[in-house]
Amino acid sequence: KYFGFSHFRPYQKEIIEEILKGRDALVVMATGSG
Repeated sequence: KYFGFSHFRPYQKEIIEEILKGRDALVVMATGSG
């Protein structure tokens, strides 16, 4: 919405939701995954 993207790549939404809940996250994704 804020950056001009209409959707997230796989797993991005779930990761963001967990971080917003206050949980820690270590994410390793391929280049181009955000």
